[in-house]
Amino acid sequence: MTKPSAVPRLGGVLKTAALGACAMALPFSAHALVVTTSDVSFNDTVSVSDAKATGATKANVAFGSSAVAQFDPSLGVLTGATINLESVQSLSVETVVKAGTSSPGKADFHAQGSGSLKQGTQLTAPGVNRTFSSLTASDSCYAKGKGSACSDGASTSNSVAKMNGAVSGGNLDAYVGSGSVQVNRSTSSLNAQQTGNGFNGAATTTATANWSGTVGATYSYLLHAAPLINGSSSSIVTLDLGTFLTGTPASLLFTVSNLSGDRAGLDLDAINASGDTGVLFTDLSNFSELNPGDSLLFSAMLDTALPGIYASHYQLAMSDADVGAASSRSSYTVDLYLTASVQAPLVQLQGFGFNVVPEPASLALVGVGIAGLGWSRRRHR
Repeated sequence: MTKPSAVPRLGGVLKTAALGACAMALPFSAHALVVTTSDVSFNDTVSVSDAKATGATKANVAFGSSAVAQFDPSLGVLTGATINLESVQSLSVETVVKAGTSSPGKADFHAQGSGSLKQGTQLTAPGVNRTFSSLTASDSCYAKGKGSACSDGASTSNSVAKMNGAVSGGNLDAYVGSGSVQVNRSTSSLNAQQTGNGFNGAATTTATANWSGTVGATYSYLLHAAPLINGSSSSIVTLDLGTFLTGTPASLLFTVSNLSGDRAGLDLDAINASGDTGVLFTDLSNFSELNPGDSLLFSAMLDTALPGIYASHYQLAMSDADVGAASSRSSYTVDLYLTASVQAPLVQLQGFGFNVVPEPASLALVGVGIAGLGWSRRRHR
């Protein structure tokens, strides 16, 4: 028997003459949902001093690191992330002269110094690397009288460091999990330098850098896909075509849908078939990116050539469409069972009750036998 042709289907459109109607899913664009982590506070300080009038530098200075909560994949598929920073940076420079260390040949001593974050500061996290502006400051100290000391406070330079830095797509998976992701703060160099009337042991210039504020993350995501078979969200679905007589057409239409909402598309990645699939089968095939709210129409079909009770099993391996962080996508298994039965039709022959209707070839043989019997009777007469 030739298998019935597949029911036509167009993305989002259900079309069949048997139903006498068309149903179209309107175009749908999912809008990402947003969740923001709690802010993490920080207050980091590093310093360097020049007491020899030769300059002092600290290279590759780590201010500190903050642990920002990762995205919980049970919420959905992570499609974007930003690191949010609200902070203030300051550079304080203080030059001091110790008592008894000023130049013995001078009544007064004027010491000067400066400090700098020449290369600015850096904030780094997976997929994020931001550099903020450099800072410089200078200070002086005036000691009156031979051997006098001076310490008149520091000079300070401040700047605001803010950002909402988008994480590059290739790094989104680093932000998925139940733990945290590290956000690091650093500078390539912090310098202190005596700049005037400085000599070994007489004056000291100290540069102190402070970075304080809060850091967190904002995650955008889509809900996970939600497969439906004929409107059922169950992972086990049975479709019973019913009972048919031999030689009669037998089929059943059914839909595969993705529940509407702000969710990821749905993929059907693989189909594993078993049972009476040579007799009871479907035109179901792999698809990708079935949008939320859309449906595809398929047919279950039965070959009614021979009487019997039939059952087939189609295990559907489904998943979220290939968007966002791969580690946040989910997969789904749906077991689709098809059942049906075929019976030979019944006929009433006079004087013999109800009997199963024989196949056409058998009827022909019976006819030939009856005709032969009649001919034999005529000869005996």
